[in-house]
Amino acid sequence: MHMNYGEDLHKLITERAHELSQQRKNGCGDQFSDWLRAEQEIMRELSLRSDELFKKIEIACDGRIDPTFL
Repeated sequence: MHMNYGEDLHKLITERAHELSQQRKNGCGDQFSDWLRAEQEIMRELSLRSDELFKKIEIACDGRIDPTFL
């Protein structure tokens, strides 16, 4: 069974926030800041991937699709 997008995204952010927390040598830090940083990193990566995908789609279509069908 596949989780929904929101659950998948939450899991990715949670895992990254945990990694950031573990990377701190002295163990001191702010879990909320870790979460915000993880969220920012994940969202930026997803944005870059979607931009790349749209460029590939645009190249693949190369004007061969009538926009009225979209």
